[in-house]
Amino acid sequence: SGLLTPFPSFNLFYSGLRDGNIYAIASRSGEGKSTWLDYMSCEMSKIHQVPVLQLDTELSTDEVKIRTAAGISQIPHFLLDTGGWRKDENYIKKVRTEVKDYKNQYKVYHYYVGNKSIETICSIVRRWHLKYVGRNNKCIVCYDYLKVGSDKVTNNFAEYQIIGHKVDTLKRLCCELKFPLLTAIQINRTGENRGRSSNDVTD
Repeated sequence: SGLLTPFPSFNLFYSGLRDGNIYAIASRSGEGKSTWLDYMSCEMSKIHQVPVLQLDTELSTDEVKIRTAAGISQIPHFLLDTGGWRKDENYIKKVRTEVKDYKNQYKVYHYYVGNKSIETICSIVRRWHLKYVGRNNKCIVCYDYLKVGSDKVTNNFAEYQIIGHKVDTLKRLCCELKFPLLTAIQINRTGENRGRSSNDVTD
């Protein structure tokens, strides 16, 4: 069986996260896809003591560090961003204990992939796997999230074909390095107002 998740129902139906498989959640914008992926990254790393790579298409590593530290320590984001936390003894203690404990508990590596091509992203994963995981060792990769990115949509290569190519490439990488991949897909529903059915928009 795979790596068991914090969700018993998911484990019952899918036997946890299995090597070589892609698990994608789909929802509209702002419904918590990134939050769920972040939660899974941290919890799976903590439960199984495995390294997790977060590939982020929207936030830089520095932004994620500050947001995470603010959430853990309950220190206002702007104080961490500007260094103002150093003027308060209570904040200093929180940063040096709670944030440090967090870093020791979780083996989560964040990498901003922006508009990088899927081939470049696969190269990043391979280098990370070689450096931090090693052959035949367990790990998890999170890709937040599947979208067209820098690829151009044309009449000969539609959006769904670009996404399909990315999924196929990632699937082959999962099977090659033997790890499960978590990702998300955003559902856009604006087309329904233009005379299209829900099935057309889903496709």
